[in-house]
Amino acid sequence: MAHWEAYRLPDNLPLYDYAPDVRVVGEYVYFSASQNRYRSVILSLTLSVVLFVTGSAFGSTLKGMAKELTVEVDGDISFYADEMPQDELLALHDRLKTTYGVSKSTWQANLLFSGMVEELPADFAGGQFQTADELPVYAQFIEDAIYYEFIESLGFSKEAYSGQDAKVLALILDSSEHKVFFTGQEMGFTLYAPAGDRSKTIRTTMVDNYPLDMLPFDSTPQYVFLMVVPWSMLAGFDGLGETSKAGLTFWADAPTKTMAQIQSGITDAGITCDYTLVNLSSAVDLFRSATFVVKVFTYAFGTMISLIGLANVFNTISTNIRIRRRELAMLRSVGMSERGFNRMMNFECFFYGLRTLLFGVPIAGILSWLIYKGMVLSEQLEGFAYHFPWKSMTASILGVFCIVFITMLYATSKIRKENIIDALRDEMA
Repeated sequence: MAHWEAYRLPDNLPLYDYAPDVRVVGEYVYFSASQNRYRSVILSLTLSVVLFVTGSAFGSTLKGMAKELTVEVDGDISFYADEMPQDELLALHDRLKTTYGVSKSTWQANLLFSGMVEELPADFAGGQFQTADELPVYAQFIEDAIYYEFIESLGFSKEAYSGQDAKVLALILDSSEHKVFFTGQEMGFTLYAPAGDRSKTIRTTMVDNYPLDMLPFDSTPQYVFLMVVPWSMLAGFDGLGETSKAGLTFWADAPTKTMAQIQSGITDAGITCDYTLVNLSSAVDLFRSATFVVKVFTYAFGTMISLIGLANVFNTISTNIRIRRRELAMLRSVGMSERGFNRMMNFECFFYGLRTLLFGVPIAGILSWLIYKGMVLSEQLEGFAYHFPWKSMTASILGVFCIVFITMLYATSKIRKENIIDALRDEMA
């Protein structure tokens, strides 16, 4: 099916049929523009826009997820063991801190208590926790120097957090969505002994971070109630903890070599309990390498998609103009000026771009959201926010008009150089 378009000629001309797709009536020339050709150009441009925007959205989502999953750890080597006595832990630290290659080291103990949190809102976490409920409460006991350095970095007074009955830091964390709650508020944590014969209440200030990574427990609930306490207060919690884990953290310039030396030192110390020694640096390096590969793939993928879209648009439009060479030659032969010819082609460029964006932008936006949703569900990152691809969308809008105009300019320049008589004899149209 075809539709007829009209362009005004400079002089009045009688009714005359020049070709099946071109005719002159009075001062107007009418030509038949094929719907199939028009649709092929719009379809090609729309696919290019959709391909570019969705490809960019895929790459951006992939980079965002890689950043979200990036693991930042404290130290290069970690040693930890269950139910290890404090004196044995400190003696082992004194032995290993002078190991060749160790630049810094520290120790910590993580205890799990049964307790309750005062001032906890009734609607917190959908009301599944009540003030009187006994909850698993974790406590991380760290070296005093690291603790008070962190206190000062938060702008708190060191004196307010010193002494056996002083306030301590605490966090309430959603481990699945990496959210913290009630930052800056004060709450009371009451801990109960396993036998139920004694309890201890500690006032806490809620913060949004902790100074040293905790040691891994066998299982972690979704909502973590955590206190960060200086080592000097550990004695005041004797008899309250249900389970404990003690560990050492080392920083080293050459972690692999240093880890072998530490392993020898542990053996020489005669440690008999079950323990775990982990090279954190190698795990982080592996993850960073994977992140680098993701970035390289993203940029390469985006470049490839852009080039494919560019080639597709250029080929479709230039081919369409080439097929219409007899039609355009007929318009020139009946008196259409260069100015009128340019206005006609500019109008087509604008019309192609406008119709393309009318279809391409909504489709690309919907597909980019579906890509985000699918990737988030596959990686179970419900807290990962969706970002509309404004940059790629703007680039595609500007790019469509620029590419269409440049391609039209190139294709019509070829037509202008041709002999009109030869073009009229062409049997391609």
